[in-house]
This record gives sequence, C-alpha cells and structure tokens, in this order.
Amino acid sequence: MRKKSLIAATLAFVMIFSVGCDGNKTIGPSTVSEGSQNEDNKTEEVKEINNAPVFSLNSGFYEEAVKLEMSCEAADAKIYYTLDGSKPTESSIIYDGNAIELRDKSKYANVLSLQGNVNPDKDYIPKGRVTKCNVVRAVAVLPNGEKYYSNGTYFVGVDRESEYEKLPIISMFTDVDNLFDYEKGIYVMGKSYDEWIRENPNNQYKDGWQKFGNFSQKGKEWEREALIEYLPADGSDSFSQDVGIRIMGAASRSSMQKSFRITAREEYGKKSLKYGIIPGNIRGDGSGEVTKYKSFLLRNGGNDNEFAKVRDPYLQYLVKDRIFDTQQSTPAFLFLDGEFWGMYTITEDYSSHYVQNNYGIDDNEVVMIKRGEIEDGEDEDIKLYYDMFDFICYNDMSNADNYKKAGEMLDLQNFAEYLSFMLYIYNQDSFFESNNWAMWRSRTVIADNPYADGKWRMMAYDTEYSTDIYGDGSGYRTNNVKGQVNGTVKSSGDNRRPKDLMRSLLKNDEFKKLMVNTLCDMRNIDFEQSRAVAELDRFVKLYRNGAVKTYSRFGPDWVTYNPDKHFTDRTNVLRTFMKGRYANFINIVKDSFSLGNAGTLSISKYDVNKGVVRINNTELNSESFKGNYFSEFEVTVTAKAINNATFKGIKVDGKLYTGDTVSIKVGSNTAVEVLFE
Repeated sequence: MRKKSLIAATLAFVMIFSVGCDGNKTIGPSTVSEGSQNEDNKTEEVKEINNAPVFSLNSGFYEEAVKLEMSCEAADAKIYYTLDGSKPTESSIIYDGNAIELRDKSKYANVLSLQGNVNPDKDYIPKGRVTKCNVVRAVAVLPNGEKYYSNGTYFVGVDRESEYEKLPIISMFTDVDNLFDYEKGIYVMGKSYDEWIRENPNNQYKDGWQKFGNFSQKGKEWEREALIEYLPADGSDSFSQDVGIRIMGAASRSSMQKSFRITAREEYGKKSLKYGIIPGNIRGDGSGEVTKYKSFLLRNGGNDNEFAKVRDPYLQYLVKDRIFDTQQSTPAFLFLDGEFWGMYTITEDYSSHYVQNNYGIDDNEVVMIKRGEIEDGEDEDIKLYYDMFDFICYNDMSNADNYKKAGEMLDLQNFAEYLSFMLYIYNQDSFFESNNWAMWRSRTVIADNPYADGKWRMMAYDTEYSTDIYGDGSGYRTNNVKGQVNGTVKSSGDNRRPKDLMRSLLKNDEFKKLMVNTLCDMRNIDFEQSRAVAELDRFVKLYRNGAVKTYSRFGPDWVTYNPDKHFTDRTNVLRTFMKGRYANFINIVKDSFSLGNAGTLSISKYDVNKGVVRINNTELNSESFKGNYFSEFEVTVTAKAINNATFKGIKVDGKLYTGDTVSIKVGSNTAVEVLFE
C-alpha cells in the first residue's frame, strides 16, 4: 500500500549545487556546508565551487533596501551579472566592486505581466503593479575561459508571513525570449498560431482551449533552459538548480497562467533533483520518503485553474492510501524573473523515473501507457498492453481459468479501486472517455520485487474535471455508474476502449463482488462525509490566500472584483457535491447493479494503539466505523494486534469468532466488536 501525505509546511532545505554543461558551475548564495558534494559528480572539488561569485546576502526577505556585494576567491576572475533573470554572459554588466542596492521592486512598473498574445481569447493585464523581487545572476569568468555561476532572490519591503503564509516560494530565472519570443517562446501563441490559422482560416472560430499556438507544442524541442531557486517557508537555506522547462497540460495550455513541467537533465548539470521537494511524500513501496525527482510539475489547477484550484490535490489526497498511484503535491508561489506568477501546486510527474524512485524498478525496465500509447518504454512494448487487453476483452471472463489468468496480467484490486475512485467523483474526462488514464508494469518479472511482477497497475492524474466543476454541485445526483458498468464490450482492432476491460471483467461474479464492495468501501471510508468535509476545509484554508492573489493577477476581469467571494462560491460547489454524493451514492450502486436495500455495518470503538482493522481490502482510518453494504456480497473484517497487544477475537451480533478474519453477510443492522487486550 502506498501511504503518502500532503504537508503544507516545508522541510528545512540545504544548498544543492549544480554542474552545468561545458564545465560551467551554478550555485546559490547560501554558505556551502561540508558534505554537500554533488552526488552525480563525486569528483567535484571544493576549490571549483569557491571560484563562483560569493554573494554577501542570502536569498530571502528584507524589511528595507539592502546592498549586495559580490566577490570571488579567484582574484583574476571577472564577474558579470544580470538583474532581469537572464543568464549572464561577458556582455552583461561587469561588477566593478561597488555594492548593488536592492530596493522594493514592487513599486516599479510591470514587465512580464504586460505580455500579450498569451491567451487566444482575451489577454488579461493586471490592473495594478504586481509584487516583485530582485533576481540576481552572476558569472565569474576565469582567464582560461571557465565560468562559474551564482544566483540570488531578494524580497525587499514584503512581509513574507502575511503575503505567503507558510508556503514555499519558487523563483524561476530564464531568458525572456524563452517564454515570449514570437518564434521560440513557449508561453505565447506566437508563430505556431499564425501558421495554424494560415493552414485553415476557420480555425480562428474555434474555442480558445482548442486553439493551437507555441504553447501547444510538445517534445524536447520545446523545452527551454531555466534555473529554479527554492525558498522554504521557514527561512532556511534555499537551493538552486539548472533545469529544463516546458508548458504542460491539455486545455489549460491556453490559460493566462500556464502549467510547467520542470525536468533535471545532465546536460543542464544534474540528471535529477535530489531533494524532497514534496514534504511527506512516501515512496510507493512504503520504504521511506521520496527524496529524488527526475521531473515535477507546477500545476495551475488544470480545468479548475479559474475555479476552486483545490480539486485535484484534494481529491487525490483523499485516496492517497489506495494501492493505485496518486500524485502527491504541495502548494507554492511562483515568481518568474522576479514577478509574481501566482499560486501553483508542486505535483509528482509520472514517468519511468517516477516508478524507479517509488518502487525500485530500473527505469529501463518500466513500460508506461498513457491514453493507449507508449509513454515510456520501447515501441514494441505496446504489444504487452495489447496482449493483456485482448485476452480480457475477447475471452469469457466468467470462466474461472480465464479470470485467474486476467489476474496475472492486471492487478485486479488496484484496477477496482481506481475505477471506484473515478466513478465516485464523477470524473467526466477520464478512463471512461479514453482520456487522462495511465498504467504501468515492469517489462520483465523480478523475483525479489513484488511490484515487478509483470502486472499492469493504474495511475490517477488530472482528476479536476469532476465533482460538478462547472455546475452548482447538484450533479452529485447523477448516476454515472449504471451506463458504464452495464454497457457492452465494443472494442475491435486498434479501437481498444479502456472501459471495455471493466465491462468484460464484470461478467465474472468475483470481480462484480470486488467492484461493489470496493465502491462501498470508498464511499464509507475514503469519502466518509465528516472526513471529506474536514479535509476540504483544510485545503480551502491552505489555498485561499494564494487562489485569491492568483485570480487578481490573472483574471478574468469579472472575478477580480471580489476574488475572495469567487473562491468561496467555487469551493462551496465542491462541498455541496461531496456532501450530496455521500448521501446518494449507495442508492446509485444499488440501482446500477440491481441490488436489494443496503444494510448497515457498525464496528464499535476499538483501541487503535492495540490493533488495526480492515474491511475487505481497506484499512480503517478511525477508531470506529459505520457504513453501508449489500447482503448479496459478503464483507470481510480482518484484525491484527500491534504494539505487543493480543488479539482476542471478533464478535458479530454477539457471536464470538476467534479467527482474525470473518466473512459477514450484512443485514439491516450488523454490529461488530473487535477485541484486543
């Protein structure tokens, strides 16, 4: 089971140094501590690091104007610097030894925030001056031509706690042309848009999210070099690293505030980011925290970016203990070349490296399918998916032998939990629409790794087009389950619809039992009403300040008149759905599977310090339980003593069972007591 958590507060970060291409070195302004040697470049010598410009001030927040001095241990080095986020060269400002005064830049005119041609429908220009910080990049050039880099981010006259609370800040540095140049800028409509219109003038009449521009381009060709500096909320040392950036997402690429994929590559300096940038993110195999990332996302909220902003991180958090993969995340503020660029959610990025970092499977052994196509692996690996799909969909799954073989190809518990999640939240842009779905497996079986068993496993992402996002919350009444589970298998040839896997498996009574019980488990435990509402309240509190600031920065106009009310209204839609869905979902399951009335299973209070209790395959997250199940399918209750306690038995309606697992046919009111001492 993958146990993970989202933690609003960040850890104390230490300095990470990156080695750039062609022998270039990049460091931040913080003091180098012993043991901070680059693990990917173990031969790096301390004397090389000392050749970089040394800043007299650490990155961070200052109440009043300050003076920054720069020096270099190499006396014959020349220092050049920039103040606009661009990478310094020998054509940049030469440092003459005089201190650079750093002032409150928020009083200065906006620069990047004035850029147009970002949104195909209507650009939004902030009404006032956005918050800004000083960004300094410097290079020390030695007589032999070697170059060593440093950088710093300085907020002057900005109160960190009141403005950004306890959230981290990411300062991104890049040449402005990388983002806004007509030909190569990845953030604008640009040349790609004009060419797209010339190919078909009618394209101009499409909806904005359907329009194609530079920001729609994908692939390594549209990755740009950048530098990120991370400033933890507790004021500890920041870190900085050279990376590649791309625009990511689908429809939200056309938004004013766009999402970024951040990727570490050896050509930029380091092949990975060796830091726990998402605090509390536990590895998928449960063996500790994830402390290394090949890439991560800065998500604008996707479809939710102008609405509640919390949907995807909130919904994935509620099911973080499920055995399918979920993306863990934490909110942060982004400053782009010194200008406020809104709140983002730092989010895990699925790739072969993600699997390697979470499950210990070599990335070269990972096969990942996304929307029916190879995302990671070799082209011929698609046959592994086709073999699994075709066997399940073109054979009778009511046959016990066929069903057993299906379970050797697809993790059926994982699959049922993933399906139940998508159905419960009424995700309208997901697995069932053949979009936003992914699965992975190890190409070969590795005997000593239970996750390298050759079975396909599901991965959840982009869940925000759900929970009645564009309605008033009353969509909780919709029975989106019935049509999906009762439809016929229609796949043929290359038209392999993923939902047909479910429809074929449901011909087997064991899988039908698994699906019905899992749907009930998810409703009764993961989305239990008091838990779901309490967690939503926590997320609303965590995101409110940043969401309001982001609406004011990026619009649209009508939202900026009362952004706080807008956030409240949109999160209340989510709250309405969550409350109503819990109340209605049991009847939706009943109708979808033609079942009788659900009964109530109650487990009285037990000492969580003495034992753990599971219902079916789900561990309870509270000390007592009440939920609804159907008598057509037996429910299992399992108990396990911990902390040197002793398991004494399970009572069902007063009858004692001494075994640690009991199968129960739930009646109208079934009472269970789990005994530890």
